[in-house]
Amino acid sequence: MAGATKFIIAFALLSLVFLVIFLSPINHIHNYLSISNLTSTSTSRLLQDEAVPKIKNNDITLARIEEQLTKALGEIHKAIVEKSLASSKPNGSYIGEETIYKNPFAFFHVEGDFIEEMERKGNPMVARDPDEAHAFFIPIITLHRSILAFFAGGIHGFVRERLFQYWGNKEDDDIQVYNYVPKGRNYTELLTQSKYCLCPSGYEVATSRLTEAIYTGCIPLIIKDHYVLPYSDVWSQFSIQVAVDKIPEIKRSLHEIPFSKTQMIREEQKWPRAATKFVIAFALLSLVFLVTSLSPTNHIHNYLSISNLRSTSTSRLLQDEAVPKIKNNDITLARVEEQLAKARGEIHKAIVEKSLASSNTNGSYIREGTIYKNPFAFFQSHIEMIKTFKIWTYKEGEIPLVHNGPMKYVYSVEGDFIEEMERKGNPMAARHPDEAHAFFIPISITNIIYYLFKPDEAIGFKHRIEAIVEDYVGVIAERYPYWNRSNGADHFFVSCHDWGPSISLGNPKLFKNFIRVLCNANRSEGFVPIRDVSMSEINGPFDNIPHASGGQSPYNRSILAVFSGKIRGYIRERLFQYWGNKQDNDIQVSGHLPKGKNYTELLSQSKYCLCPSGFEVASSRTTDAIYTGCVPVIIKDHYVLPYSDVLDWSQFSVQVPVDKIPEIKRILQEISFSKYLEMQKKVIEVQRHFMVNLPAKHFDVLHMILHSVWLRRLNVQLNSFNST
Repeated sequence: MAGATKFIIAFALLSLVFLVIFLSPINHIHNYLSISNLTSTSTSRLLQDEAVPKIKNNDITLARIEEQLTKALGEIHKAIVEKSLASSKPNGSYIGEETIYKNPFAFFHVEGDFIEEMERKGNPMVARDPDEAHAFFIPIITLHRSILAFFAGGIHGFVRERLFQYWGNKEDDDIQVYNYVPKGRNYTELLTQSKYCLCPSGYEVATSRLTEAIYTGCIPLIIKDHYVLPYSDVWSQFSIQVAVDKIPEIKRSLHEIPFSKTQMIREEQKWPRAATKFVIAFALLSLVFLVTSLSPTNHIHNYLSISNLRSTSTSRLLQDEAVPKIKNNDITLARVEEQLAKARGEIHKAIVEKSLASSNTNGSYIREGTIYKNPFAFFQSHIEMIKTFKIWTYKEGEIPLVHNGPMKYVYSVEGDFIEEMERKGNPMAARHPDEAHAFFIPISITNIIYYLFKPDEAIGFKHRIEAIVEDYVGVIAERYPYWNRSNGADHFFVSCHDWGPSISLGNPKLFKNFIRVLCNANRSEGFVPIRDVSMSEINGPFDNIPHASGGQSPYNRSILAVFSGKIRGYIRERLFQYWGNKQDNDIQVSGHLPKGKNYTELLSQSKYCLCPSGFEVASSRTTDAIYTGCVPVIIKDHYVLPYSDVLDWSQFSVQVPVDKIPEIKRILQEISFSKYLEMQKKVIEVQRHFMVNLPAKHFDVLHMILHSVWLRRLNVQLNSFNST
């Protein structure tokens, strides 16, 4: 058997192994796809009744098969841990350690040379009865291929225009490019007769040409700009990619592919067998299922190594004896990922069963159908976080720029979080970085600005912030393996300052996967909700931590809506243009508090509190409203609301587009009083998720921040089978 086909089959099986390893402890499949009602119209394809093996009890036979697979998985895991190739020489099956395999110790145990062998009598891997089979093989063969490369389709977009400019409708037997399929020819037959199928972009990058090529066993030749290939880890094994500017050289490029390379991709003309097509499809399907079940958003395989970065600030380094001893990276990462997989399973189970059975323990009761998008998922996820989540806070760096932050005024949540993570006895603090699921970089952007900023250096100061953070990452990446193994995908920092998002601007590749926990969560400025975390801005009092007053009864609130603050940014300018300092008892908008009025009392007397953006989207106005039992009216562009992964803001706030500012009074007056009472009640209910507690308490704001990070860590599946 040639290398490519064998590799692809092994890859499919290995995908299944990974799938079972990650899913079997947590996610058994119960909902089977029934095809018993399907009937074939082609009776020639049916065996005679007497030739059909008698099927035994399905549950018993399936249990036996799963037991066998579990045993095999144990042997594979043992080989990975022990890095054993001890038995790889018998029968000529030697695999060298420094080979083409990501993990030769795992690959050696995944055998299956069945493309040519499955029909042979005496093949020891052939099941005697389908009941004892672990997999089922479809033995279909396709046609001989006489055309080098083929395409037929409309001239859509600049890529196809360029393709037709050089190859369209020419008398060339090797490269056949047509606007329409030639008369008397069939499109699918032309694909099956071609070695390579050209897959150029149309008006958009997506096209069915790729799957049509795969369906017909034709090697896809991909001609696209900026396209992220589906399940992109595997495409290099069975496709060719040609840059758009290399279109004139397609024929030469294909002719220059050496025979050995052709063998690796196609096994001469045997590559496009339907069995291989099935295996590729199965490999992709396995990956899709793995991604769907474990990592809905982000598998990290191609790591950006920054191990060559050198720090010029040696004061940020600990002494060597203070660096924890790092254990075997593969083993510890596998254990961490197993814990996360188990947590995912428990969360999924709670969603399916809609279970809140244990939600009134420890005062952590969550009611169904309230302020949450999915209370079952959130409650179980919070339980799993408390039980499982461990965070390593890096020790490098010196106070006050690191390990310390503001705990008063509008950026106070930044310092509160750093304080909690540095607190001795924090149950979520990892004792050793090897047991951590996430890594916290305790830099305070607010303190950097407070201690280092000078007005005459304002223009270039953001670059200085970028350099400080990059320098810190360089230190930890050189000292520990954790950043490089994930490209920062399990690392995070917290910043409430308006300039917090700027830390990644200077080196976007370095921070591509880094989790930024930000108050200034502005989509238009690069905030990515699937990776970053939106955190609430809280105005901490000078002499105490903030607390909720609850305000007056909803029946005694005489003001419809209120705002008092400075005219900062275009949204507030528009708000003041229509409602500022007017004699309107319903909508009270002022630049300064009226004499004799107290800000908190004013909010407590209002049904709705207007929360417009200032210079940036972040503002403590929303939290101020919630603390006083006032329904927030959010007036912002491109803002990602805090903790919106789990909180349903539509239940306890009103969102008004900026262009509807002139209609605020009408919009609020059209909300019925009963609807207002319902929202106000839910504002009181959501207060606990915005409260600051030191130490942190279940479901408070610090736990909401941690839970947001926890969700993003759950969405990343790190590769524990990659040798480092």
